[in-house]
Amino acid sequence: MVAALVFMNWILSLLSYHFISTEQLLSGKTETLYKNNKINWRLMRKHFITKDDLQRASRKVGLTELGKAKAIFIERNGEITVIPK
Repeated sequence: MVAALVFMNWILSLLSYHFISTEQLLSGKTETLYKNNKINWRLMRKHFITKDDLQRASRKVGLTELGKAKAIFIERNGEITVIPK
């Protein structure tokens, strides 16, 4: 049983290394939640993120309002990244 799980993990790692589509399927991809002063509400709902979450993330990098952010992303690991203008 353990050997089968180790083998499956090895196969999936190998496929992820050689094929980017497999990696994106298994690990996800970085997506843009906010850009050009526009919030992508569809992605916000998909990831269960509120506007307050975006504001909290922007405050962590020293921005007082969303309009001062160039872009906000949700990373593959679920972290929210803010790029100041």
